[in-house]
Amino acid sequence: MVVTADYSHLPEIHVVVRNFAHAPAKDVTFDFSAPIEDSDGVVISDLPYFQRGLHFLEPEGRVSRYWDVLSSLAPLLRKKRLEDGIRVTTTYKDLAGEAYESEWMINPLLFEVARIEQSKGMNDLVSAVERIPEEIAGRDGCLKAAGSGEGQRGSAR
Repeated sequence: MVVTADYSHLPEIHVVVRNFAHAPAKDVTFDFSAPIEDSDGVVISDLPYFQRGLHFLEPEGRVSRYWDVLSSLAPLLRKKRLEDGIRVTTTYKDLAGEAYESEWMINPLLFEVARIEQSKGMNDLVSAVERIPEEIAGRDGCLKAAGSGEGQRGSAR
């Protein structure tokens, strides 16, 4: 059982609970060294599934919650003196009742100076599709102009 931050869509960060096992986890609980809070003051670690725990998480199951954007989150983490991150301890049981505990560190500040490439959104996709007819028309015009120019040269010889 893992609690981590998903940095795959930087600058957006998500808090993710994952069961990497091929077996279900039950009676999952979470303990945070500090609250996971966003820049609007919402305490994500106070969500019911973190506070009360999860009764069950399916094999290879995942629960994800948007946390914040890095540019807003970094000053907040520094203000709260969380430069070393937030420790999350998870406990859970397998179906046979065997108990497990694991500890994870979440630290978005590790990515603060990384060159972040914005992912393309739906608006970018729509804009690109809308430009296709214009680009095709432009190419057709160039081809016609080139074709007519060659014909004129050929007749001048």
